[in-house]
Amino acid sequence: MYINTPKKPTVINDNQVKAILDKLNNEKNKDAECAMKFAIFTMSLFFGLRRSELLGLKRSHVDLENGYLNVEGVRDRNGAWLNRTKNQASKRAIELDEHSSKFLKYWLDYVNEHYQHSLWLFPSLRKSTYGTLSLKKVSELIWTTYADMGLATIERRYDGHIK
Repeated sequence: MYINTPKKPTVINDNQVKAILDKLNNEKNKDAECAMKFAIFTMSLFFGLRRSELLGLKRSHVDLENGYLNVEGVRDRNGAWLNRTKNQASKRAIELDEHSSKFLKYWLDYVNEHYQHSLWLFPSLRKSTYGTLSLKKVSELIWTTYADMGLATIERRYDGHIK
């Protein structure tokens, strides 16, 4: 009889996290993809947001004056913004500490300079559109970062997506 045993997730250690963030921090000014990778990993580290929550963040959801990041909605698979979260408790105001506040100020300045036309905290890399990054693009940026660090093996499918 065949028993399907679930795979145990691989957890990266603190040294690997530090190495990823150091590499991304050093490369963040190289191009827009590097800047986005740095921002996605930093936001994940600070706030532990789901991809849909991350992409649902508007610039107006960052309240540096009062020290909060407001999670008010999500982006669905079709790119639509929904005024809801996974559950009611997921709609929340996250208090910013000194480090997360400093990062968000940097990131808002970056987005304001390069994507003035967009409402989103994580705008599409294509400046001709007003939307956010896609869920697939976020996954691609994450997996290519892991691969660059030797933490994953990836291949590009015929349609360009990461496997």
